[in-house]
Amino acid sequence: MMIMGEPPQTAADWTAKLRSDRATEQDRADYEEWLAEDPGNRVEAEGLDDLWQSLEGLEGDPMVQAVLAAPPREPRRRWFNLPAPALMGTVAFSLALVAASWMLWSQLGAFDVHRTGSGEQRLVELADGSTLHLNVSTELEVALRKGLRTVRLVQGQAFFDVASD
Repeated sequence: MMIMGEPPQTAADWTAKLRSDRATEQDRADYEEWLAEDPGNRVEAEGLDDLWQSLEGLEGDPMVQAVLAAPPREPRRRWFNLPAPALMGTVAFSLALVAASWMLWSQLGAFDVHRTGSGEQRLVELADGSTLHLNVSTELEVALRKGLRTVRLVQGQAFFDVASD
């Protein structure tokens, strides 16, 4: 890639410079010197010239003309291109959604697990006054919420003495 003020280094740089309206006779002489420096420069430049010549015939192509005549499309708006207040609102909404989801999950998914081993029986008293009698090799999950009592027997046997509301 050519940097302003520096001489061209590649065939692409020379092609861009010589095809511009600003090319001078000195530029053309410098180009001839560049071609003579290395045989690879001439091969690269000729390949690029062939490409340019093949593209020049496309100017009159109806499909190319249709593309050139088409109005430019509006760029897609990305979320990171939002104005600062809208972006901050989106971030705040996302954080609130995450916090609410976490709180709901912690309330609905919080189970107390009660287990007995082989040959062990246990009596468990719940906060609502109910009593659970767990037989050997039993696993039970209990969740107590306002107005709702959820008990899940994972394995084994249990007897329930349920307190009334």
